[in-house]
Amino acid sequence: MITREKIYLDAENLFLLALDLFLIAEIMDHTYFPMPSEINNTMKLISVVLVIIKILWDFKLKENYISLSSFIILTIFISISILSALNIRNDQPIITAILIMGARKVDFIKILKHFAVVASFCLLITFIAYFLGIANSPVLVRDGVIRYTFGYKWPTDLAELITFILMSELYICMHRKKRLSFRIPIYIIVGLFSYYVINARLASTAIFVLIPLSLFYKSKIFQKSKLVKSILVLFMPICVLLSIFLVTLYTRFPKSIFLVNLDNLLSYRLYLEVTGVKLYGYTIFGQNIVDDYIVRFHNSWFYIDSSYYIFLLEYGIALLIFLCMIYIVFVKRCLQIQEHILAIMLSISCIIGLVAQVWYLPEYNIFLLSFFSIIENKLKI
Repeated sequence: MITREKIYLDAENLFLLALDLFLIAEIMDHTYFPMPSEINNTMKLISVVLVIIKILWDFKLKENYISLSSFIILTIFISISILSALNIRNDQPIITAILIMGARKVDFIKILKHFAVVASFCLLITFIAYFLGIANSPVLVRDGVIRYTFGYKWPTDLAELITFILMSELYICMHRKKRLSFRIPIYIIVGLFSYYVINARLASTAIFVLIPLSLFYKSKIFQKSKLVKSILVLFMPICVLLSIFLVTLYTRFPKSIFLVNLDNLLSYRLYLEVTGVKLYGYTIFGQNIVDDYIVRFHNSWFYIDSSYYIFLLEYGIALLIFLCMIYIVFVKRCLQIQEHILAIMLSISCIIGLVAQVWYLPEYNIFLLSFFSIIENKLKI
């Protein structure tokens, strides 16, 4: 006899299998490991198909139908994502949306465990391949300092992946009320490795503050301060507005000593964002700026590192506003059910989004999948 619990479990396992395939395909695609593109694309396609099947499977039981409010939210989300993907000629927004929706009714702790294991395994394989001479990465130098990537394509992305692995492990640890004492030296060592060997200065900062920020929720300031909780609820919009403010300021005062030094600290991210704004401007539903830049300037090197400016210039303002609204409602409800550590992890991911392009990539920011996983399992919106 097929019970409701068995259907839920089978659907959950199907999603976790799809997630594993997706993570392997996407993470290895960010390395110099010689995985044939045909295998990579096939794994990615299979994972997306499996998630879609899981989404449809969710409705096998009559009791599993979503509420009208959830249905409206999901419909708006998928519609904006499809429109964005069509305009930029890239499937990233729609794939991310599918994975976020597919995490509905899946235990978020299991999602984090799978991410931590699979991502660590992919890094281990890449590192081994690098030392064996199989995954040869070019020498990258910044300000006269060699940046080692050990077979990964970009040093900042490598450091961010390590950061999110640590965040996942830390969330599980704190959720199960395990001791953090022995983890502190590990985080310090990994942070120093990220700073001095990978030379990812900004990413290293996130590693160093993980445990202090995670312990912050136990303090009296956090427990009693409505201001602190309000800031957490509005943290993503605040980060978005901060990004816009800095770029606008740099546009108006490009010779400001403070802004020039800040831009240098940020590895010229402000300059590239200002260049993008001047060339293309903001867009409501997305635009393909990468291909246009290659055609116009015959140069394949043009990137925007800030996750929020990827939305403003490429994915579209509509999708960014929608995600900000979901973020506000979600974090507010998380604080109401004492999911304080998740609210803090989400705020850390938003800080990372200021300087890295990985915020809306599930192979890095696995906490994106908490939105509908936690909502359906605990919040019941």
